Order: sequence, then structure tokens, then C-alpha cells
Amino acid sequence: MSWRLSKGANTERVPLRGGLAINDYAGVIQAAVADMGIAEVPSILCRRELQRGLLTPVMPEWQFEEVDLSAYYLSRRHPSRVVELFLAHCSANAENCLVSPAESGPGTREVSKSEKVPVWRRK
Repeated sequence: MSWRLSKGANTERVPLRGGLAINDYAGVIQAAVADMGIAEVPSILCRRELQRGLLTPVMPEWQFEEVDLSAYYLSRRHPSRVVELFLAHCSANAENCLVSPAESGPGTREVSKSEKVPVWRRK
């Protein structure tokens, strides 16, 4: 297993060695906060930990590939009003969940809606 990181036009594949594998971002964040190593986490999911100083970027100039945010729901000919309102709310508020340099400390930068955060570790 490896991470693919980019810095401008330069792309590197970083092999991973570790004894912990978690397939849930909540668990990944908890492990990183518990100082169990570094992690790749979408910025929209770890904003609170960044604001509290529990996580900090290790290599802010390097980044993972962007990912799309998706909402899955039962498709019907006419989605319910609740589904329509929820999707509209998510779209309108996704920007508010992202980390800005002022919130996350020196050396960081704004990220797009779909960007995965560079590697993080506990301060």
C-alpha cells in the first residue's frame, strides 16, 4: 500500500508501513489525535480537530488527489422534499466546513470542497 502525493507537477508514491489499518474516518481521526501516527483525512471531516489544535499538517505543500463529495439516496421519480432540502443544505454549507489558513494556523492554505488534506499529526 502507498500514498500518492503531488506538489505542483511533481508526483511521488510513498510506501506505507504500519500496524494499524482503519476504514472509517472517525477512527482515523481518533487514532491521529491519540498520537498513533499520521493520516490522510478530508479537510471537511477534521475541521474541529484542526481548530482545537489537536491535528496539524505535516507536509502542507504536498497533497492527495482531489475526491468528489457525493450523497447517495434512494432514487425515485420525484425525491421527497426532505431529500431535496438536505441536498440543498449540504451544497450550500460545504464551503463553511472547510479549513481556512486563519483557522488552522500558519503554513496552511485554503482547500477546495473536494480536496483531501495533506498528512496530519498531533501537535
